Amino acid sequence: MPALAANHSRHVVIMGNNASPQDMQTYLQAHSPVTKHVAFAFQSIAGWRENGLVISVRGPRTKINIGGLGEDLSWRPFIDQALANTKYAWTYQNNMNEWLKSHYVMILALNSIASTYNGNLRRAAKDRKLLHLVIHAMDEGHQVLEKNGFTVTPAAQKQFARKNRRLLYILLKMMLSIPISRILLSDKAVSANEVTALQQAFADLKKSGIWRRRIGMSFNNISRLSGRAHS
Repeated sequence: MPALAANHSRHVVIMGNNASPQDMQTYLQAHSPVTKHVAFAFQSIAGWRENGLVISVRGPRTKINIGGLGEDLSWRPFIDQALANTKYAWTYQNNMNEWLKSHYVMILALNSIASTYNGNLRRAAKDRKLLHLVIHAMDEGHQVLEKNGFTVTPAAQKQFARKNRRLLYILLKMMLSIPISRILLSDKAVSANEVTALQQAFADLKKSGIWRRRIGMSFNNISRLSGRAHS
């Protein structure tokens, strides 16, 4: 972050999972020698680097979600120009803070599947209790976000985990049974350090006094999944 803040670029796009985009933006703008405009983005691609090779899954046009933290990006033309004539399809989000938080609570639940069975996703597909726990953990994550004042984005993500659990269970079971899932849901797709950071961010959200004052229940499904993954 110090090097990025010291850079004289006036427009910065930070890509990837991010549990604290507001803190990053505040730091960059406070420590930059020039006025800095910051956006956050996430590209829909799965994979990892191994032995000098990049193993990944992506479509003919990789989708990118991009936006600010609740404010309109007046410098969209710069982004559009940078992405023009590339194999990217980009969608602007009104609040990437909410989008990124919604994404990482889903990732925490899904990422635990492969670790539970040492990467054997076909075995995981047969574990009914595990898949239901994953779905409950996703809904738990959404509830924690909502109790802290965030809107789950996209809304369909919440609806699947809360109101269409039977369908989500079937889709998870099907996905785990096909070869492409070895990349999409591999325990290598998100680094151990990244998972640890996201778990800590979620734990901090659960400790927030905001939602604890509103409800009297404990959210432990994601913690239970983490425990299974490392047992």
